[in-house]
Amino acid sequence: MLIAAGASGDLAYTVGFERADLSVDGGPPQSTKLRVTHVYGRENGEWKIVHRHGDYVPLDEPAAEGSASEPDG
Repeated sequence: MLIAAGASGDLAYTVGFERADLSVDGGPPQSTKLRVTHVYGRENGEWKIVHRHGDYVPLDEPAAEGSASEPDG
C-alpha cells in the first residue's frame, strides 16, 4: 500500500507498507507487514533503488486508516 511519493530532479521516494507471508526456519507461513521507505536515483535514464528501509509496525501505535501507523489486518 502506497502512502506517499515524490520526486525532484533525479531523486524520488516512496513510503508505504509491504505485506508478505513468510516462513522462518521451516516453520509455518505467517503474515507480516513492514513499513517501508524507498529512495530512488535516476541513472542513465532509469530509476534504481539506492536506499531501502523497512521495519515492523509497532503493535502499540495508534491506528489511522491510510497513515503510516495503519494496523495489521
